[in-house]
Amino acid sequence: TISTVAQAKDAYDDAHVVLVGNITKRLDRDDRYEFTDASGSITVDIDEDQWPVGQAVDENTRVRLYGEVDKEMFSVEVDVDRVEVLR
Repeated sequence: TISTVAQAKDAYDDAHVVLVGNITKRLDRDDRYEFTDASGSITVDIDEDQWPVGQAVDENTRVRLYGEVDKEMFSVEVDVDRVEVLR
């Protein structure tokens, strides 16, 4: 299983990932965010219905993201299927 940002950046398109780290900032209004772990940062796409209900998430909240790599010609991001808040 791909478990770090560095591995995700080198992975093939549609590879499954499980990342643990922090969502550090919102990048735009299209549900794109910056996610950071010890190995680096990557853009993640999180639809509104993928967020945990009733749990606030900020840059200090550790989360586990489940999703797939979305590799384009000049960019790599992760399409997130589920966000899990870690306590």
